[in-house]
Amino acid sequence: MLSIQRSAPQTTYEIIIADDASSDEQVARLKDVPGIRYFRQQNNLHFLGNCNTVFPYVRAEYLFILNNDAQLLHGALDKLVKALDGDPNLSAAGPSFLYPNGTLQEAGCSINLDASTKMVGLFEDPNLPVYNRSRQVHYSSAAALLVRRDALSGVLFDDRFAPAYCEDVDLCLRLQTTWGPILHVGEARVVHHLSASTAEKRQQSKLAMIFRNQQRLLEKWRDVVYAMNKFESFRSIFLSFIRFRRMIFGGVLDLPNGPTLSAPPRLLKDIISPIYQRILVSTT
Repeated sequence: MLSIQRSAPQTTYEIIIADDASSDEQVARLKDVPGIRYFRQQNNLHFLGNCNTVFPYVRAEYLFILNNDAQLLHGALDKLVKALDGDPNLSAAGPSFLYPNGTLQEAGCSINLDASTKMVGLFEDPNLPVYNRSRQVHYSSAAALLVRRDALSGVLFDDRFAPAYCEDVDLCLRLQTTWGPILHVGEARVVHHLSASTAEKRQQSKLAMIFRNQQRLLEKWRDVVYAMNKFESFRSIFLSFIRFRRMIFGGVLDLPNGPTLSAPPRLLKDIISPIYQRILVSTT
């Protein structure tokens, strides 16, 4: 709440608080704050159920999902809104997530072949140009995600992923297939106290739910996930080919923990080229 105010957004907004049966009695006092719409669950529904229950009350053009362990930095919301305003084909926009010490947690995410995800730029410098720019991504975390409401078609998260985990990956895949790309906005920044809202004693059950929902995700989006990774698979093979080609075709082969062998480049090329031809043919 305080971080929203301090981020000084110029965008007109309203705040909806979805209280997931919090044990903190002070939270209920927020319902008396002007400009806040407060909804409290009778029982703990977890992230997915809590968000879905409150979603029908959203009236704005854009829905900004913000976790209670995420803090907006100055101008973050305005930069995300500007991105969606500027391109009606975009379905959602996500910020750079930082750890409290300022290092990068996530500059968007990629989705792997097994439906696991990889945080792009993890522990890197968020000011590096490769991360501090706007680009399309496979997925951006719903810890802070601005979504075009019309792109949702009346449905937020898929109940099949209840009570939690992977529901935002599923959401991003659905948005991309029904509306348009997800944009990572590098200059919009949010400090995320990762999993601070999850008790340590629940870590084992958390991992079990993640694994289960990754399987459900893959069953639902197998073709889309494979298509996303097709270029990356070819790129990895191609880069490996280039590195090995430089080593072999130069006429020198460095053996691990052994001698360096030299041979005429033409001889090595005649031996290795047919092997690479077969590899490239089998992977294209």
